[in-house]
Amino acid sequence: VLKLPKSGGVVSRDANYRRSSRSLALRHYFYGRNKELYPHRKHVSFKDINVYKAAAAVSSAMLSTLPIGKKSLLDPNRVTEVKMTTANLKHHILAVLYAKNAKKMLDFNVAGFVFVEHVDEKKQMLTLLAPAPGPLPSKYLLHGSITWADSH
Repeated sequence: VLKLPKSGGVVSRDANYRRSSRSLALRHYFYGRNKELYPHRKHVSFKDINVYKAAAAVSSAMLSTLPIGKKSLLDPNRVTEVKMTTANLKHHILAVLYAKNAKKMLDFNVAGFVFVEHVDEKKQMLTLLAPAPGPLPSKYLLHGSITWADSH
């Protein structure tokens, strides 16, 4: 890995600025720039969806523990199922994929995003905020690291 100097004119953004920009972008996605959109609440059973995380989302800290010159034997395109718990899912943004199966899900396009508003582990139900009404286009959802607290 070779560290390169920043190009001229590059402005560093602090964490607070990036966080507020991301929150604003998500608010615009679900509610529109002028609050002209109305997201829809969906109640989805755990058995009706599958949530996965890509192995590439594994932290670089784990990769730094490898001996010098060694590469990880894990396939970066491998997906692992995410356990449906409040700690794992609440307030996370999930990508809805057009996938037909989990094995090749990373090869498919993203249909859109949903926000996990609530996780009811007893009833095994998720409350999702979606930008459009109707059923999800697929039961395969991709979990990332983006969280959001909807303050609308």
